[in-house]
Amino acid sequence: MNMNISEEIIEIGGKEYKLFLNRKAILNWEHLTHPTEMSKKYQNLIGSETETDFELKDDTNPLEMFGEVDTELDKALAEMSDIYAKFYWVALYQNHKLSVSEAKELFDKAVEEYGIDQLIQLANQMLENANKDLVGKSIKNLKALKSTKN
Repeated sequence: MNMNISEEIIEIGGKEYKLFLNRKAILNWEHLTHPTEMSKKYQNLIGSETETDFELKDDTNPLEMFGEVDTELDKALAEMSDIYAKFYWVALYQNHKLSVSEAKELFDKAVEEYGIDQLIQLANQMLENANKDLVGKSIKNLKALKSTKN
């Protein structure tokens, strides 16, 4: 039985959509987007040079030390956007059975309305909720666990 689920409602273009996420959906999304490959790309974004690999001169421009990073950054941001578009396709599929292209089109509308940051926050919140056992039996608190409240 798959008890770890997360459901949220999002309004896009005046219409409500129900997002649904469970562990199976998370695993499929992870396989679809290959997050380990993305982390390698982000590591390669700045290259392998370190401060000791080149000499800093008085006229060195710190914004141009590693060449044209803007192009690579734009490409990385586009790939990140694609990863979250796929997340929303997976989350919308249970209730709306949208095709990939329909879901990406809807995601683009949502980005215009809410911005990518809020959509990523919602996705992360849903991932967190689906990874908690919200429906299972209650468990006692571990006394050795430090409080996260300040």
